[in-house]
Amino acid sequence: MATASPIRSVRWALTEPEADLLRLINDYRRKQGRGVLALSVALAQAARRHSEAMSRLGFFAHVDTAGLGPADRITAAGYGSFSIAGE
Repeated sequence: MATASPIRSVRWALTEPEADLLRLINDYRRKQGRGVLALSVALAQAARRHSEAMSRLGFFAHVDTAGLGPADRITAAGYGSFSIAGE
């Protein structure tokens, strides 16, 4: 099966495991008759910064050491208005 264009178009923003995971998720969604997910580079970069901070500062949580949670990071990434966010 061909690789979904959202992966190719932002390949530079993804690690190989990230690209593989997005491909697997979209392959599964296609098989279920669902639309594919497109990557938001801004959100991916915000998530990566949070992951790197957790590693550097030695914590593992959705809320960072400044008390900011996922909704704060989504807003700071400039994603705009949203009502639901998932992982």
